[in-house]
Amino acid sequence: MALAAHLIKSMVKLKAFLETENNRLWKQNRNKTTISIQTGRFKLSKISNLILF
Repeated sequence: MALAAHLIKSMVKLKAFLETENNRLWKQNRNKTTISIQTGRFKLSKISNLILF
């Protein structure tokens, strides 16, 4: 049980760290990220359309 609790704590810490890091990077590269996310979504929707139909 102690190991499981320790793992959960570590995961929570890691998640918090990644979220803050992600926010920092997002603010830094907001414009570039927005463009890449939009093209990524476009590609993803094209791929999912190919899979669905």
